[in-house]
Amino acid sequence: LGRVTASDSDSAVQDAAADRLLAIAGDEAQPAAAAAAAGLLTDSRRLAVLAKGTAPDQIREIALSRLSDERALGGVARHAKVEQTALAAAARLTSADELFDTILNSDHKDVALTVFDRVVNADSPDTAQLKTIEARTQQKAVARRARAILQAIEDAEAARRAAEEELRKQEVLLCEI
Repeated sequence: LGRVTASDSDSAVQDAAADRLLAIAGDEAQPAAAAAAAGLLTDSRRLAVLAKGTAPDQIREIALSRLSDERALGGVARHAKVEQTALAAAARLTSADELFDTILNSDHKDVALTVFDRVVNADSPDTAQLKTIEARTQQKAVARRARAILQAIEDAEAARRAAEEELRKQEVLLCEI
């Protein structure tokens, strides 16, 4: 089946063979055959389906290790049924768009928080990005963290303005003396 999916001239036959490999890979009754079938899959879409599902750990790991497409990795990071697999996929993401989508749409709180910590620069956070995350994320913990950073930025700005005003008042007093 592996050779058929890679080299058959008829795309319908290739798709049928790949679908059969996916079915074998999802069969928990035969772990050795499932692992072999998962290792033969090459299609990103089918590998992502396998990685997102509830197949045994070994099968999900094989499928995830064979994924290289950022979009497919992002889909696994956002929607994998097993959080460990979602975290592993998120760790491999490099695309800024996929990372941002994962923050906004992840099914798992810990995955969204991990990616948030990776993306948001604590030294110089992007306030527009934080406001977008706060408003649009599906995870309340991520929205709270974004809101806390925004509040800290606003507090620092208010303190800076108050210090400037105090300095200006002192300068006025010195000039009057």
